[in-house]
Formats: sequence, structure tokens, C-alpha cells
Amino acid sequence: MTTVDHDVLIATLDRLKLTAIRDQLDTLLDEAARSKMNLREALAFLVSREIARRDERRDCQDFRVRAGIMGKKESHYVPTQRACDTERASRPAIGGWCC
Repeated sequence: MTTVDHDVLIATLDRLKLTAIRDQLDTLLDEAARSKMNLREALAFLVSREIARRDERRDCQDFRVRAGIMGKKESHYVPTQRACDTERASRPAIGGWCC
């Protein structure tokens, strides 16, 4: 079995945007070891903590938007699907993207 450098693991978690696991790695691994989790259980535990933190941040963001702290919700969310606009669709696209 190969030894994994702690800094490389932190950098990898950062690259994968697993910030909750990255920020609490030692604590989470200690908790998994104390609970005598097998590898599958430990992985599920780490992922569940990441999801919980993302949900918490999303809820906090939604609260700020609803409370008016960050402005209007519409200004922070960009729709991923454009509405059908026949006038714009009939014009030639600039750079291959219909604006």
C-alpha cells in the first residue's frame, strides 16, 4: 500500500471542490476510525458530511436572498435554458451563440 502525502490529498480535495471534507479531514477520519467504520461506511460518512455542508450553505444563501441582504433572487440565478424568442432566433448568431 502506498503512503499518501497529506498536502497532496488536501490539494486533490480542493481540486474536486470537496471543501467540507478538506476543511475537516482529520476530524472526520478520526470520527470514522473511532466508530470502526469499514471503508465503504467511511466514504458514505464523508460524502454525507459534504452534502450536509452544501445544503447548509444553499439554505443560508436562499435566506440572504429572501431577506433582501443580497438583493433580488433573480439577479443571482441565471437560467440554464433560454426562452424561445423568435425575433432573436431569426437573427444571425454572433460567434455561434444566439444572443
